[in-house]
Amino acid sequence: MGGLGAGHGAVLGKRPQEAVAAEMARATVLVSCSRAETFGCVLLEARASGCAVVATRTGGVPELFQPENIFGLLVNPDDEPALEKALRQVI
Repeated sequence: MGGLGAGHGAVLGKRPQEAVAAEMARATVLVSCSRAETFGCVLLEARASGCAVVATRTGGVPELFQPENIFGLLVNPDDEPALEKALRQVI
C-alpha cells in the first residue's frame, strides 16, 4: 500500500469519547482492516458520524453494510490491492 504516499493517515492513540466523535466527523474515511471482527461497533459509530468506511468483509461486518457499497466499501481480508483501490475510491 505504499502507493498512497505519506501523510494520508494518522494514528491518534487513545482519545476521550468526545474527541473520537469529533475526529470521526471530520475524517475522510475510517479504515478497519481486521482479519476477524465480531461486530464492529466503531464502524457503526463512523456511519453515524457521516464518515465513510473501508473495512474487511469478516465476521458480522458485512451485515452492517447492506446493501453493500452504500455505507462503505468492503474488501476481503489480506487483499491489499483491493484495500488500496477502495481507499483511492473514497479519498
